[in-house]
Amino acid sequence: MNQAANNQTRIFLKFPNRDEASKFAAEIFYIAYTKFENLLFGTATGQTPVKIYEYFIEMMETVAGSENDLTFRQLDNYISPGAKKGELPFYSYQTELENSVWKVPHLDAYVPYEWMNPEAEVGRYKTIIEATNKWASYFIQLLGIGDKDGHIAFNMPGDAFDSTVHVVDLNQETIEANANKFFGGDTTKVPKKAITSGIADILEANAIVMAGFGKAKADIMHRSFFGEVTTDVPASALQTHDGILFVILDEESASVIAEKEGESVFANPEDIDIWEIL
Repeated sequence: MNQAANNQTRIFLKFPNRDEASKFAAEIFYIAYTKFENLLFGTATGQTPVKIYEYFIEMMETVAGSENDLTFRQLDNYISPGAKKGELPFYSYQTELENSVWKVPHLDAYVPYEWMNPEAEVGRYKTIIEATNKWASYFIQLLGIGDKDGHIAFNMPGDAFDSTVHVVDLNQETIEANANKFFGGDTTKVPKKAITSGIADILEANAIVMAGFGKAKADIMHRSFFGEVTTDVPASALQTHDGILFVILDEESASVIAEKEGESVFANPEDIDIWEIL
């Protein structure tokens, strides 16, 4: 366990593989649900959360008779020209969530609408963020990270750390990544704008779970948590988070931190009492 200069508790965890790392991450969210009466689960999308959600769904099937409530709030979504209510594009984050973590019984679930007027949707989602933050007895946010630039949600290099929900122009790295994921590599078909929760919205969380797997994440993980705090690396804002930060890695994504900072940075997962930490 690593205590940062402010009031943040940072816990770096390294696992042999993605599967074990994902299972531990899921357990954090499961224990948060069992502990807190009104849990706000900030969701992310992409490849990183897939196994985390699978394990979380499996764990939640064991819950019986809980009176606790769960609300999901998605970080971001594309702005899709031509999208209509009830006719979502196949790459919609709403569809992705409905087919995964939203299967868990919950009170409410929110996602920015890709079919709304962007300016109007910014206002609507700001109201949702304020209302759900007020409702929650605990807010826990899941994050992934951009391989090269360290973007979190759709907050790109240069975005202010005090930013709230806003419309963003997607950079080339993100466009190419989404082209490979959804469009067979054709960047011309990828939406060029998105709506995203701001960095300040993310930092409101009581606890943040940052997960990243694979060698491509290794350098940016080190830069984000041991480098300069700068808007050039959006994830470096997490160093300023006044709360609990779990950084969950596999052997490959942890390799640069291990090489430059030493193995002592990493806590032994068996020594971590999640209930007590939360």
